[in-house]
Amino acid sequence: MTEIVVTLSSRNLTELQQELKDLHHARDDFDILEFRGDYFEDDEEIIDALYGLRELNKRILYTYRTESEGGYGSDDDYVSHIKYISAHAPLDILDIQYNSYREAAFISHIKSRSIEVLFSHHDFLKTPDEKTVQSIIDGMYESFADYCKVAYMPSHNEDVELLFELLKENKEKYGNMIIIIAMGERGKITRVAKEPYNSAFTYGCLKTPQAPGQVEIKMLREVYKHNE
Repeated sequence: MTEIVVTLSSRNLTELQQELKDLHHARDDFDILEFRGDYFEDDEEIIDALYGLRELNKRILYTYRTESEGGYGSDDDYVSHIKYISAHAPLDILDIQYNSYREAAFISHIKSRSIEVLFSHHDFLKTPDEKTVQSIIDGMYESFADYCKVAYMPSHNEDVELLFELLKENKEKYGNMIIIIAMGERGKITRVAKEPYNSAFTYGCLKTPQAPGQVEIKMLREVYKHNE
């Protein structure tokens, strides 16, 4: 089964109010809300925004993407930020950058509060070799992830084929917790793939792509309309 994640584009609470209206109209087109905390400048506004999103009655995935992984957030403040937000705001899934933080005590604490952990790793320039990608996924699983997400920029079609094969193999190995994305135009096919090459989550947008190769959630719902 593939769940559709809509990545929000709002940069402040005023923009979020309009986006909330659009989300209400499109609520059948997605399963999970991804809120990008690195788009906001104030932690208290982030907390207010997350409480406001509860009115949609959808699961909330909180992501704070740092500059080193293609976002706008501070690498230096990453750990203190996710600790603060996860302690004060309502969320169901926390995206944790695998290379930024993986302390076992924190992971255990988060999971004890019924927050699922999604470990992520991104490279917007290239696709690592098979051994490297597999090592990262294995490490995520061994660090007690509920979901393992890797997203890479393919240089050629062989990179996309490699990621598809790794997705299939790791689904067989670990179950429906694997998310593997090839970014950009070349990798769009990974966002709409069916069994056995579909990820646990596929990420889309309402209107404007928030990552290279993202497509609109309306299209994703057509692909996964029966949510097999």
